[in-house]
Amino acid sequence: MKGAGVCAAVAALTTAALMTAACGAGDDGAGPGPEVVVTPDDSLVPVRGGEDIPAVALAAVEECDRRLRAGEYEELAASADRSAGQGPQAAAVLRVCGGTAKVNAGQVEEGLADLNEAEAMSADLPEAVRGQMLALLYRAEVVGYAVTGQEAGVSEALGDLVRLEPERAEQYVGECESAKRSGSQVRCELSGTPEPAGTPDPSDTSGTPDPEESPTGSAEPEPSPDASGTGPTGPGPDPASPASPDGAETEPGSGESGSR
Repeated sequence: MKGAGVCAAVAALTTAALMTAACGAGDDGAGPGPEVVVTPDDSLVPVRGGEDIPAVALAAVEECDRRLRAGEYEELAASADRSAGQGPQAAAVLRVCGGTAKVNAGQVEEGLADLNEAEAMSADLPEAVRGQMLALLYRAEVVGYAVTGQEAGVSEALGDLVRLEPERAEQYVGECESAKRSGSQVRCELSGTPEPAGTPDPSDTSGTPDPEESPTGSAEPEPSPDASGTGPTGPGPDPASPASPDGAETEPGSGESGSR
């Protein structure tokens, strides 16, 4: 009887643990994050131009790069939430990094809210790292929107990202596809994809001849006053000089002599 009681207790504890894990796996819970985590492709720390960044902002960039690569998402998110009073450039950097860390940690909705704030603060990003930080921001948005099934957000963020780094378009579309939940109908497609170069503009009618107009050089020539229209013509016969019956012209003065 005692063994049966122990087995029942173990079964109850196992069931409770499974239920807790299932309930904690939501987008904003502490469960597993998306299939894709966003880390910098290249170092965020600038090789040149770092001297133009305020020291506190440069320290934020270094912390962001280090913690994202180490997988310390919760620590980075907590640091970002304490960024008040550090100046606009450091605050903008940490808002991007904190939002990215939250998306990686599975707190997707909260992370997207931070990333939206970061986008509004993007003008404050230090010039030397603006491109890298914007790429990080848009990648995290693509993953976050793909996880939560927001196709419009995916399309907009993916378009911004590919315009920024077109050479990595295939990589970013692949990240989007991998981040989608099982059974998701979200399409990882670009919005406003430009037409390939050389595609004619339907509204451009230049170079198209008007069907009512004859092509240049194909117009009929103006008719010549001479009905024959062939070659130069000499002076015609004098209409006042009647022709002789045999076709010879009558010489002047050789008319009917003796009629007077």
